[in-house]
Amino acid sequence: MKKFKYIKSDQKGLTLIEVLLAFTILSIIFATVVPFLISAVKNNKMVETSHQSIYFAKEELTTIQNNAEIQSFLRAIQNVQPTELPKTSYPHLNLLSNIKTVQLEEKKSDTDPVILANYYVLEIKEGPLKMEVFIRSNADYMGKPKLYRTIIHVYDENNKLLTKSFGYIKYKP
Repeated sequence: MKKFKYIKSDQKGLTLIEVLLAFTILSIIFATVVPFLISAVKNNKMVETSHQSIYFAKEELTTIQNNAEIQSFLRAIQNVQPTELPKTSYPHLNLLSNIKTVQLEEKKSDTDPVILANYYVLEIKEGPLKMEVFIRSNADYMGKPKLYRTIIHVYDENNKLLTKSFGYIKYKP
């Protein structure tokens, strides 16, 4: 019968068991870290999309505030409150459909009751994003200049709401 020789302490190298143990430990570490990395990449993409849509909404609000056709639209609704306006009346706004009216719920503070306010809806397409611009039919501030509350909803190509933003449009008679 043959006797097994033991590795002497001065010999170099790893046994098969040591290699398998190291591989098992590394596999466990990778299995716990990889899902966190994947989640971080997805979260980073969502944050980037959110920031881009917020920037886009603010940029569009600034564009609308300085748009001559919006001023023409505000002049048109001063005396008459139409329920629908043709999109052909405002060709430079890139409207997807006619301008319609909707009612939205509003609260000035937590203690105030909910009221329904009339808004005009402009649907605008810019690249892969779609926007709904809600312009209040009555001015919020009736002094000089009149201020119209404006709410912007930005949607992605799947019609998923990305962000909401709001501001005011000054009416310049």
